[in-house]
Amino acid sequence: DRYNVRGQWLIMPTDNIDINLSASYGRINEICCSAVEAANLEDLTTLDGVEPKDDSKDQVYGAELNWQISDAVKLTSISSYQDFKVSTLVDGDFAPPDLLRISEDVKITGFTQELRLSGSLESLEWTTGAFYSDDKIERGRTFTWGPDIVFTPFPLSPGLGVYDELEQTGN
Repeated sequence: DRYNVRGQWLIMPTDNIDINLSASYGRINEICCSAVEAANLEDLTTLDGVEPKDDSKDQVYGAELNWQISDAVKLTSISSYQDFKVSTLVDGDFAPPDLLRISEDVKITGFTQELRLSGSLESLEWTTGAFYSDDKIERGRTFTWGPDIVFTPFPLSPGLGVYDELEQTGN
């Protein structure tokens, strides 16, 4: 299941100001990304021991304001915010026995802001501005041994797992 919707709304409160608001939302919820075997599409089956999943949501909001301050000067402001989340589960060995499962959860949020002032003086055109960005990435990943694990050189048992995580922020 996949879908995406997007909308925009243009507001012109005066002759010298316009505001464009936008939003989009996307969703994916499917069984995805596995080794498969089939003579035809109706007989499609996975070769893995785990039914894989991909579940994601993406939301983006934006606003652009243009203000013609005078005949020679214009102010532009562009802002955006994004919130993206995904949760996946895959068979880590891509083989029929259920030996290794990998699950991952990722969340990415971001905000950007641009301010721009531009204009002209006789034969000179100029632009000055500033840009700001603040992003945050969080990821957690789990490796879990499946029930078909029988022999390894290490003391492993089904259900035993390793978890790692990553968190990054920046602007």
